[in-house]
Amino acid sequence: MLSSELRSRQRKLEREAKERLQNERRKREKERRVAEEVKRRQAEWEEVQRERREAQRLAQEHEEARMESDREQNRGVFLEATLTATPVPDSAALAKGIKRWRDKVLLPPSFGAELMNQEASKNGGLLFEITAPSGGHTCAGLLEFSAPEGTVGLPKKVIQSLWGPEGQCVGQVRVSYKLLPPGTYARLQPVRHGFHEALGEYMRDILESALMEHSTLTEGDWIEVDHHGVTHDLKVLELKPSPSVSVVDTDLEADVGPSEEVEAALKAEEEAARRAEEERRQFEEAWMQHEREREAREQQEAELQAKLAEERRNFAAAKAASLPPEIDADCPVPWMLAVVRGPDGSRWQRRFKLGDPVSLLFDFVDSKGAGGCGMGQYRLVTQFPRRVLLPDSSATLQESGLVQRQEAFLVEPTHN
Repeated sequence: MLSSELRSRQRKLEREAKERLQNERRKREKERRVAEEVKRRQAEWEEVQRERREAQRLAQEHEEARMESDREQNRGVFLEATLTATPVPDSAALAKGIKRWRDKVLLPPSFGAELMNQEASKNGGLLFEITAPSGGHTCAGLLEFSAPEGTVGLPKKVIQSLWGPEGQCVGQVRVSYKLLPPGTYARLQPVRHGFHEALGEYMRDILESALMEHSTLTEGDWIEVDHHGVTHDLKVLELKPSPSVSVVDTDLEADVGPSEEVEAALKAEEEAARRAEEERRQFEEAWMQHEREREAREQQEAELQAKLAEERRNFAAAKAASLPPEIDADCPVPWMLAVVRGPDGSRWQRRFKLGDPVSLLFDFVDSKGAGGCGMGQYRLVTQFPRRVLLPDSSATLQESGLVQRQEAFLVEPTHN
C-alpha cells in the first residue's frame, strides 16, 4: 500500500514539474514574440521617421532650388509671403487716375521695405505673381503699400483670374515678386458669340484700349472688354514668350479666335461628323463582311452543286453501264415501250421485257439523271389508271400491271 502511494506521489510530482516546465517555455516564447513585435514596430517607426526626414530634406532642397531659381530670374531679388486675400474695389485705382487700373494690388508696408532693401526698383516696375491654394495663379502690378500687415488687396480682374468669373475672394494666397518679360503675342477667346460682330472693324483699336488697362497677362486670365455699355469676357489662351508677361511698354500682337460657344458648336459638329463617319465606316465594314460571307456561301454552294452534279454524272454513267442491251422491236418475248418524262421536261424511252424487274426501269431513269432527282428521291407513276412504282419494289413489270405495248411514266419527286 505504501509503495503504491509513493508511486502515485512520484507521478504527480513529475506531472507538476512537466507542467511548470511547459508553462515556463510558453512564457519565454510569449516574451520572445512580444520583444520581436516591439522591435518590428520600432523599426517601422524609425523607417517612417527616416522617410519623413528624407522627404523634408528633398522638399527643402527643392524649395531652396526654386527660391534660388526665382532669385536668379528676378536678377537677385526674392520676396515671397502668404497673405490673407481681401477684395479691393476698382475705384481705388481709378480714383488715383492710374491708367492700368484693372490688375493693381495693395500690399503691406513691410513688402515695400523689403523690396527697397533688395533694390527691386532697379528692375523697373514692381510686378507680382499671386497663387491661390486651388492652384489658380495670375500676375499683377502694384497700386501701393498700404494694405494691413498680413493681407493683400485684390481687384476684380485678379479675383476672377484666380477663382473664376463667379469666384469669391477667400482664404490665403501666396504673393511673390516676379520679373516678367515683355509680351509679344496673345491669343484670346471670347466666352460668348457675337464679340467679333459687336466690335466689327474697330475690334483691334478697342482691344488695344482694353489691354492698356492691364499691367500683366497670364495664361488662363479673364479680361473684360467694355463696348457700348456691354461687357465682353475674354480668356487668355496663349502668351509669348512665356506663360506670364508684362504688357507695359511693349508691342503686343493679339489674336482673337472663335468664342467658346462657337468653338463648342464647331466641336459638336466635328464630333457629330466623326460619329457619322465612324458609323459609315462601321456600316461599310459590316456590309463588306456581309458580302464576303455571302460570296463565301455562294462559293461553297457552287462547289457543293458542282460536286453533286459530278456525283450524279458518275452515278448515271454507272447505271448506264450496268443496263443490259436494249431489246429489239422484233423480239419474240413480250415487251413494252416505256416513255418517261422528268420533272425538268426531259423525255426518254426504252423497250423492256415484261418480265424485267421494276428496279431495271429505275436504273434506266437513273442513267438519264432522273430529271435532277437524286437516287431514291423519286417514284414513277402512270396516269390512266394511276399506278405508283417504288424503287425498292421486287416485282416485275408484268406483275405490277404494266402489260400495254406502251406505258407513259412521270418522274414524281418524293423529297424537296
